[in-house]
Amino acid sequence: MRWLAVGCIVLLSACGARGTAPVDDHAVRRVVALIDYVAADYGGAVRDGQVADENEYKEQLAFLKEAGERAAALPAGKGDARSRVLTALDAATQLVMARAPAPRVVEAMRNARDLVIRGYDIELGPSFPPSLERGRKLFAQTCATCHGASGGGDGPAAATLQPRPRSFRDPAVTATLSPVRAFSAISDGVAGTAMVGFASMPDADRWSLAFYVTGLRHEPSQSDRGRQSVDTIPALAALDYTTLADLRDIDLEERFRAAGMPTTDQPAALAFLRTVAPFQARG
Repeated sequence: MRWLAVGCIVLLSACGARGTAPVDDHAVRRVVALIDYVAADYGGAVRDGQVADENEYKEQLAFLKEAGERAAALPAGKGDARSRVLTALDAATQLVMARAPAPRVVEAMRNARDLVIRGYDIELGPSFPPSLERGRKLFAQTCATCHGASGGGDGPAAATLQPRPRSFRDPAVTATLSPVRAFSAISDGVAGTAMVGFASMPDADRWSLAFYVTGLRHEPSQSDRGRQSVDTIPALAALDYTTLADLRDIDLEERFRAAGMPTTDQPAALAFLRTVAPFQARG
């Protein structure tokens, strides 16, 4: 199963300027999710200008097509955002069709993503803190059969599934997995896999599960040492669930480097920010 979609989008404004149509938050969220599918998976589909995985490559084109169709159905947005998003998606599609290097495609998808977020006055992330205990309980109840008790992709049903469930303990899988992407997969499911959506699950539960999943590869035992490293850097110490929701591990690692954190301290800091910080008040 692929946890590649983007997470919950909370509308800051139900409508744009006078006379514009209300924005459907789910419709906007789906466009962002499709954009992130491509940004996350394209590198596995094309390497050195050649298609490395034909099915994956076709999937990227299908995601782009759907993103364009869904974006075209959105209201005009702020400053004619719809038009600018469609132009950005068209440019990204041309890059994918030309089998451009992954960094160029990722940059194009991030640009389109930013245009959607700014153009529809949306903010990623939950408006309430997740619960660690609730996330742990929900994972055991709804996810462990496929993903395994510790998230290794080795649950009792895993061998019967194609594609097999992803391992949340694999850094290659989780490096680009943020809670918002996990939230979206939990909400909508993932086409072509055994992952079904749990849209009827309360938002609070889906967020708790999403944050819990993104912490599975990190060792909670390192969190105390990680807290000490994080607390010495004000910009990192200020991070809470509202910001951590849309940060991937690779984003956090980039922040560590920018802040001059020693490489040896970074795994523990990451463990703290994934397994402890989102679930507690940061005053």
